[in-house]
Amino acid sequence: MKYFSRLILFCVASALMLMMSSCYSPDNGLKAVGNFEASRYMGVWYEHGRYPHSFEAGLSNVKAEYKLCEDGRVSVLNSAYDDESAEWTSISGRAYFPGSPKDAELRVCFFWPFYGTYRVVWLEPDYSAAIVTSDSWDYLWILARKPDLSTEKYSELEARAVGMGFIKERIVKVSQERSISAEK
Repeated sequence: MKYFSRLILFCVASALMLMMSSCYSPDNGLKAVGNFEASRYMGVWYEHGRYPHSFEAGLSNVKAEYKLCEDGRVSVLNSAYDDESAEWTSISGRAYFPGSPKDAELRVCFFWPFYGTYRVVWLEPDYSAAIVTSDSWDYLWILARKPDLSTEKYSELEARAVGMGFIKERIVKVSQERSISAEK
């Protein structure tokens, strides 16, 4: 029951935070990556850094899996390890491109009717790493395709985010130790 309560809290908090960012926050001025190829972005992304939020408190080994649907929408499966309950948790959602699919910006919904902005503001040319925000400076995720990211690469990505205007002291490094172990 404790696990179920924590999952419900995680889901509700996620939906509320995304709703608040999309409804009440001014655009952060960061532009979505252009010439985006959605099919190349699909697959698994591991979270290596983020701004802390209540809906991710106590979660490590966070990853997201994106799949392109036949109708052009994207299915989303976020999963993480809850360090307090020592259990894995996940939530699924759907996303769509509000404009051109060549712009790396989606509207994501985990609980209808609440949608939030998912904006890729930097993307490695080979689609191996990304920096994602919303339409607010309150959200930041540093993502990579692999759970095992070198210290040098993480520092490079963090510096890139700071160069965009994100605050280094707010960035929390996310452990991927369980994900790394699972791949071996």
